[in-house]
Amino acid sequence: MNKKTKSSMMTTLLLCFTLLLSACSGSAMNTTNNGETKAATNQAAEVQSTTKIVSTVKGDVEIPVDPKRVVTDTYPGFLLTLGIKPVGTQELYMKSPYLKDYNEGITYFEDSLEAVVDLKPDLIITGDEKKYEAFSKIAPTVLIPFTLEMDETWMSLVEYLIKRKT
Repeated sequence: MNKKTKSSMMTTLLLCFTLLLSACSGSAMNTTNNGETKAATNQAAEVQSTTKIVSTVKGDVEIPVDPKRVVTDTYPGFLLTLGIKPVGTQELYMKSPYLKDYNEGITYFEDSLEAVVDLKPDLIITGDEKKYEAFSKIAPTVLIPFTLEMDETWMSLVEYLIKRKT
């Protein structure tokens, strides 16, 4: 497959997932007779946890349900497509012309663990098994092997970050 076809496919996938996420992001609301709007709640939702356990290739990992400070060494484009802007990544992965408008606010850390610590991540997503142990000492870390096919990578990220089941 040539580079132009891959670029077109990535752009199409990016657009499709963005549309999918925007279509699914509504929240359930109830309106009472007096016009006040109340969020739909039940007792289980009131006791909602801030973390969840996910099964990964490295075993079960407890991660935040709604991570705010995500660091990734290999998947910034995937995260941006899912509506999650990483606070840190490697510059190499942000050089794509499709990502140039999203660079603001992202810190590049290359191979510096100290720089990752300084970012104070609440979740790290890596594609490098060799870095997993070091990253897991900094924050909850999910390994999504870089050798996976694109659809498997997408499904892994959606499973870990989008689904809210514990």
